[in-house]
Amino acid sequence: MICQIDKVRKFIMIWLTHEDQNNAEIKKEIEKIRAAYPQKYKVAVFYSGEEDLFECTEKLLLKNLDIER
Repeated sequence: MICQIDKVRKFIMIWLTHEDQNNAEIKKEIEKIRAAYPQKYKVAVFYSGEEDLFECTEKLLLKNLDIER
């Protein structure tokens, strides 16, 4: 788990690996983080995917450029 806190923008980003996603201790830690900051903070939790990042990024870029292979 990686936790990034931006006190200026009042934003918390939490990045989870596949192992983290099913870990009860990590889930408890996330709740502690949420409770430790005022409600004015926005919390975003990012879960890692199961597909190849390079392939997905390539498809997204080609789609956005309107290029077909």
